[in-house]
Amino acid sequence: MSRRIFMIISRAILLQGMFTFFASTRSPSQSSITGEQPQIIEKPSGHNVKPKLSVGKRKIYQKHTAPNGVNYDENPTDFGKVLRGDLPACTLEETNDTLAFEDRAPRAPLHALVIPKRYVPSVFSLQTTDMPLLEEMHQVALSLVQKQYPESITNEDYILCYHVPPFNSVAHLHLHVLAPASQMNLIYRHGKYQVGTRWCTNEESVRNRLKMNKVPVPYKYASVDDFLSACKYWFCDKGS
Repeated sequence: MSRRIFMIISRAILLQGMFTFFASTRSPSQSSITGEQPQIIEKPSGHNVKPKLSVGKRKIYQKHTAPNGVNYDENPTDFGKVLRGDLPACTLEETNDTLAFEDRAPRAPLHALVIPKRYVPSVFSLQTTDMPLLEEMHQVALSLVQKQYPESITNEDYILCYHVPPFNSVAHLHLHVLAPASQMNLIYRHGKYQVGTRWCTNEESVRNRLKMNKVPVPYKYASVDDFLSACKYWFCDKGS
């Protein structure tokens, strides 16, 4: 009986964890986490416009404007909508090839997403030819931390990571930038954003592996259905 109770509790914890992980992927179009209606302002076209981060405690959500001759129609994700200006985002920094904006549900005082403007579905899509792009994303991420929490750079109190499919929330490569990591909720720091796990990989590790002509992550691609099937086998079929 005790073994059966243990298995029931284990399955419940697993399902709760999965629900928490996948339920945290709301669309960027939703209001800020405070529940206030975000203020939306139009952003002039071009890449060298310095965005306003906030007015007082009120976040500014801007609609991104693609440069002339550039379109993001091939990108079917919510981040494609952000790049096309269909969804507003709280922009933090922009370069010719990248866009950085706040995560809609921050898990640290600074929680930004750095995305490539070119459509890259996930870490599994990366190749050695993408090294310049990854280096630029790395520099943008460090710049964000340096500007807002310079002490986190000094103390190495930050996390730069990618989620590995099927644990990614949006099928467009995005680098999570979290700082100070020491102020994160332990569930997120040592759970969803714990690097070195099957679901979360260190940004530096991805670059180092590509430099050595290795695949970006040492895992095989798995879909959500593959993952759920494996869970069913290990926690239901095999445990029954």
